[in-house]
Amino acid sequence: MTKTSLTRRIARAIGASLTELGINALTWIGAALGGYIGFGAAPDSWATGWKAALAGIGALAFAVGLEDLLDDVVAPLRRLADTRPTGSRYSTEPATAAATAHEGLIQLREAACADAASRAAADAYRVDRGQVLLTDVDRWQGYPDGTASFHLAPGAYLRYWRDSNADGITPGMVFTFVTGEADNPVPVTDVQQLQRLMADYADRATNSEDDTDTALKAA
Repeated sequence: MTKTSLTRRIARAIGASLTELGINALTWIGAALGGYIGFGAAPDSWATGWKAALAGIGALAFAVGLEDLLDDVVAPLRRLADTRPTGSRYSTEPATAAATAHEGLIQLREAACADAASRAAADAYRVDRGQVLLTDVDRWQGYPDGTASFHLAPGAYLRYWRDSNADGITPGMVFTFVTGEADNPVPVTDVQQLQRLMADYADRATNSEDDTDTALKAA
């Protein structure tokens, strides 16, 4: 690692830390403001306990709302502050000039796969706000058509593509839960929903294994 790249990684790490500290500070300020407004909005006839409860609800609502808003605003900053190596998992060395049209096509396909995986990981923050799993670009497999898949478990995947007809102007990001079963893909909007889908799939898989074991024993 060169001195310049090391300096950049240190700067990005510092930027990431400052970004998270700023988000936490603003979230606490929002919670305090919500609590103050909630307590002041309570009628004077209410008991102190009820006023405190309303203040707590206001604090929570303000904190959650502000955190969601800040996540959308600082997502580009988080990606800029990403300290992971910038190299692609599809190649470890800089690409050389193609000697033939066929080689050029292969390079473009590899670039399209890397682009799809990168876009999927970057857009996955809308599903995984904690950015601890689905935003890992190395876990995504990109394809030349611009789609990508994330292996969740044997037979279960999260599929990604961009819907160019979302609003007629800008492409929309689509994530679906896909299994090897006959059921249709399920659109996914958050990690909690994905967790429930995986739990149902795991139950079905376990029941299927139990049925198979029972049939083998009977045979």
